[in-house]
Amino acid sequence: MAGLASLVAPGGTGRFYTSERMAMGEAIKVTVRRASSGDAAEAALLLRRSIVELCAADHRGEPALVSGWIENKTEENVLRWIGDPAGAVFVAEVGGKLAGVGMVRTDGEVLLNYVHPEARFRGVSGALMDALEAEARAAGRGVCRLESTATARRFYERRGYVASGGCGSRCDGRLSCDWMEKRL
Repeated sequence: MAGLASLVAPGGTGRFYTSERMAMGEAIKVTVRRASSGDAAEAALLLRRSIVELCAADHRGEPALVSGWIENKTEENVLRWIGDPAGAVFVAEVGGKLAGVGMVRTDGEVLLNYVHPEARFRGVSGALMDALEAEARAAGRGVCRLESTATARRFYERRGYVASGGCGSRCDGRLSCDWMEKRL
């Protein structure tokens, strides 16, 4: 995994969601809010670290596969996503530090749900999904749909997502993803 570390760092206003979560026997306060332009650089780094460090079962440590997966996780793209009216980007914070990034389109498709490696299993991803699903509901959607990797599949199943047929593929077909959906 050490060889992949170099891939991590490349050369608004809105609703707040606060969630008390139990993780490893302690209560964790997770605050989720709409991302602002000031979050873009840190969010891009978090996305890249999360993929490199937490999604090894999916990318199998293959540098070319990791590069293809993270190539659009740049500060410039995150800024563009934050400003796109067809979606909403949220960030989760724990103790004032960025701990997760999520994004949902107005049609209910969840495009991002990534946590900082040090925040894994602390309720951050669940808090983000609560906000993303609430945003989809507020946009009048009755279903959220997403592509799940092997790493995240059990998490989504525990949240009520079910396989919805078909299989997406990323990175020239070398990264398999299953379409899942949940009625809201």
